[in-house]
Amino acid sequence: STKDYSISNEVRQKFPGISFAYTIIKGVKIKKQHAELEELKKQAVESKKSVTLAEVSEITSIRNYRTMLKTTGVDTGSRRPSPEALIRRIVQGKNLYNINTAVDAYNLAVIETGIGLGGFDFAHIVEPVTLRFANTGEEMHLLGDEEKTKTKDGELVYADADKLLTLDLNYRDIDATKITEKTKDIILFADGGPGISAADVQNALQKGASYIQKFCGGQVGEIILVQ
Repeated sequence: STKDYSISNEVRQKFPGISFAYTIIKGVKIKKQHAELEELKKQAVESKKSVTLAEVSEITSIRNYRTMLKTTGVDTGSRRPSPEALIRRIVQGKNLYNINTAVDAYNLAVIETGIGLGGFDFAHIVEPVTLRFANTGEEMHLLGDEEKTKTKDGELVYADADKLLTLDLNYRDIDATKITEKTKDIILFADGGPGISAADVQNALQKGASYIQKFCGGQVGEIILVQ
């Protein structure tokens, strides 16, 4: 059952207070873009006009993700927490990517909350999902890469019952589970961490799910917190 979603003991011991939340959004209709969503994306870019890059790395959630990832051996100069990478992009005056109406929708919630979110095509997930440390040499074919990536021991990954899904929390995800315009059901995750409250994680997930529902329809399931 879905109740088996978990965080490994090793991860919980190393990062006391870590959590994640997830929900399943069923029956979505995804398009390339939506005029109102494009307008909201423009407003999000505008809202960050006065923010500096230094201020981005001081956002509480981002500071906490950086500390956590550094502990796992990640160079956070080149592999930044996903919300930091996204918010830095718009602070630098670049536009937000247009992937599709689902991914663009939850990215809005990332910009507004500073909490990392990751969405996947639920049809390609083999439940349950676990947040754990990678072992050396596990393989994953990351979205946008030609070659497979081999993990290093201790990297933070989400994994389902038969494969790795992500690297560095939700920094990178695999090609096989990507959301496309054919996706019917989405599973959306929100990343917690030490110093990030469960309430903030759940609220960010709710916001991401609400934006998806607004622009893609569908039924949002229960918001489930895993600690």
